[in-house]
Amino acid sequence: MSNVRRIRKEISESHCIYETPFFTGKVTALALANPVVDVIIGNIIGVGDQPNLNEQSPTWKEDPDSAHKAHAYVSTRAQKSTPDNVNPNSGDNKQAEKNKNTSYKTAVSEFKREDLEKEQQSDPTLETVRAKAKNNDETYYTYNGIIFRRTNNKSDIDQTVLPKSMRQKVLQACHDSPIAGHLGINATKKRVCSRFSWPGIIRDVNKYVKSCDVCQRNCNKLPNLPIQIADIINKPFDKVAIDIVGPMMMSDSKNRYILTLVDAATRWPEAVPLKSISTTDVAKALFNIFTRLGLPKEILSDNGLQLVSKAMEEVMTMMGIQRRLSTPYHAQLNGMVERFNGSLKTMLRKLCTEKPQTWDKMIPAVLFAYREIPNVTTDVTISENLTPQQNKEARDLLQTFADSLSDIPGKTERVEHKIRLTDETAFRMKQYPLPVHAMDEVDKEINSMLASGIISKSTSPYASPITVAMKKDGAIRLCLDFRRLNKITIFDAEPIPTLDELLGKMKGAKFFTKCDLTKGHWQIPIHEDSKAYTAFQTTQGLMEFKYMPFGLSTAACTFQRAMLDTLGKLPFVVSYFDDVLIFSKSWEEHLEHIEKTLSALREAGFTVKPSKTIVGCEYINFLGHIVGNMNESLIA
Repeated sequence: MSNVRRIRKEISESHCIYETPFFTGKVTALALANPVVDVIIGNIIGVGDQPNLNEQSPTWKEDPDSAHKAHAYVSTRAQKSTPDNVNPNSGDNKQAEKNKNTSYKTAVSEFKREDLEKEQQSDPTLETVRAKAKNNDETYYTYNGIIFRRTNNKSDIDQTVLPKSMRQKVLQACHDSPIAGHLGINATKKRVCSRFSWPGIIRDVNKYVKSCDVCQRNCNKLPNLPIQIADIINKPFDKVAIDIVGPMMMSDSKNRYILTLVDAATRWPEAVPLKSISTTDVAKALFNIFTRLGLPKEILSDNGLQLVSKAMEEVMTMMGIQRRLSTPYHAQLNGMVERFNGSLKTMLRKLCTEKPQTWDKMIPAVLFAYREIPNVTTDVTISENLTPQQNKEARDLLQTFADSLSDIPGKTERVEHKIRLTDETAFRMKQYPLPVHAMDEVDKEINSMLASGIISKSTSPYASPITVAMKKDGAIRLCLDFRRLNKITIFDAEPIPTLDELLGKMKGAKFFTKCDLTKGHWQIPIHEDSKAYTAFQTTQGLMEFKYMPFGLSTAACTFQRAMLDTLGKLPFVVSYFDDVLIFSKSWEEHLEHIEKTLSALREAGFTVKPSKTIVGCEYINFLGHIVGNMNESLIA
């Protein structure tokens, strides 16, 4: 205490009145000679609560008679929502205190169109955006007075450009509300960017999530472990993993446990609160899930008594489900559902800090928040030879390109495919007979292509036939016979690189990443004058392609020209049609090279198929050859 008094004597004091988002009131402050910041506030209960930086602090009037009174209070988000005539720290108003304890940071009120238009025109931070929209920029445009930002993926909704006054409420709704779940930076970023845009949006999202008081108080204490290699399941709900979480704090509804289930193919989660974990209760909960989603072929679980009991075995046999049990005391064998358990408990802690006994009522909101954000790296293969830190860096990088990793073909505007004929005489070839059992699948494929904008109705005098081929999995492949059209098509002399040229560029590389464009041909539009040449016959009438189909003799040259225009200036990338290989000598370079490559593809409007993306390998199969460490050997 004597040391404190000595310090106070050496440093001058001043009586100050502060009005900040964190604190409002009159204090006695120490004036430092060389301060590192303007104000340091501490030792006051509640001062660390997350403030709303866009709202003004509660109004207060200076009392001339209280110049020497050292009273103050801290204004939090919940307290700012109380009326001005109610003291949030007072114990007199019990209803206000009750509202404070039961409040949740929910979604914001709807913005009015007139206010949005007015704010967009007056916000100084949008000056550059307004100029681009006025000059008919390819990124920004104005529709009915509102400024929008075009997305690279034409299947997405264009983003509304938000003024500064409305951004805080959107961040609150996308992160703080119960159906947002206080998820991390990447998930919040995806949710915000799915509908909105503004200059510096990524920086603002990062800052908001990192400064969230609830997230900081409930952060994970242990570092994330590396993701293990798992079997690839292609069909949804063929294989599921289940587990039981608990015992937890008894809820108001007397629930103490949670039955969790995760689909191995899609990572779809389910969670059911339970009062007990008897075999009967667990079987009823599983049956309730199966009646909604269907019966799986396999169930993976640990060796819990209620999961390996004779009664549960009879239930599984009755439903025709095969059980798979993990090794005792090896939770990593069921890591898929164990990882979801960790996320579930973390999200529940964040949403139920004020009333923990209501955790079971928040499970639907948590599931909604978890399901809404797609896991784009579900199908992406990460090399098992990477360190845990490298694995995390690779996945974090891929999350930033969620819009480019998609099973939906992109739409580029860099190149158009034009067909030049030696003979303009129209032709019509006879349609081949189609198998009766495949007619429904053919119609389904035609409707899908119509809905996605790949084809359209046609009145062309040309007509080529279609046929079907069976895939290995029993599905059909729709094929077009363009042999007559190819005979009269002028040849395209665009050079195609040889394998020796491509492999020679990879000398000394130690890290490789391979990706494949999503239905690459369908990402390149056809010139308006050439669409009529691609007409083909279907049971629904004559159709023509709006985007480049497979089977044209000059399609490969057009595609190679597009890839050369997009990636030709990047010396660390080689491409052979829709196969792209990135190579680097160090991991730091490799991350930078992946980012530049995906950025170039995104800027051009191309999308990459996640299931065919392999990241960070020392050896990789490329065009039938194993490349890595300067060794290439032909695969038999």
